[in-house]
Amino acid sequence: ALGTCSAYYMLCDGQQRLWVATIDQGVHGVLNPLTATPTVLSPGKGLWRYPTSVCQRARHLHISYGGMLLISTTDGLLVADLYGTANIQNMTFQRHVREANRKASLSCSAVMQVAEDSRHRLYVCTESGGVDQVLTPKATAKQWDFRHFTARQGLISDVVRSAIPIDSMLLVVCSNGVSVLHPQTGQCHSFG
Repeated sequence: ALGTCSAYYMLCDGQQRLWVATIDQGVHGVLNPLTATPTVLSPGKGLWRYPTSVCQRARHLHISYGGMLLISTTDGLLVADLYGTANIQNMTFQRHVREANRKASLSCSAVMQVAEDSRHRLYVCTESGGVDQVLTPKATAKQWDFRHFTARQGLISDVVRSAIPIDSMLLVVCSNGVSVLHPQTGQCHSFG
């Protein structure tokens, strides 16, 4: 049940299932959310393959154009293929984190939000590693590669709270201002 958790963010997928990110109990899937008796699936209780030992602090959810559920947590980015299995109870979650010895890994495991532009490119906003562009957008891939945009490229700060894609640019909300990122060129300018 959702009664005892701290809901933080929610959205519906294309099959009218409700997904709820909680700050203390991971992500919950709700089947038939508008009925008198909805079915709530939670980590370890219906969402059998959700990593219950980590990723309990979920901040944001995004469903990509290709049907991936991207879960922003304080312990990494979780990815699941929403439509790859007929039964969401069997859905597999792949976790992406910062790997110290792999430059193309996520820049910071604490993820704030995921944004998607009109060309369906995905951008991961991190708590202290700037913005990471996803280069390997296949839900089932065990290892994703990322392109990093940080203060070195001109972001006003590496602490990124959210981002909004507009045309070919990304407006990035940092801890102390807003940066405009041009992913095609890697250039950035800021105001704050």
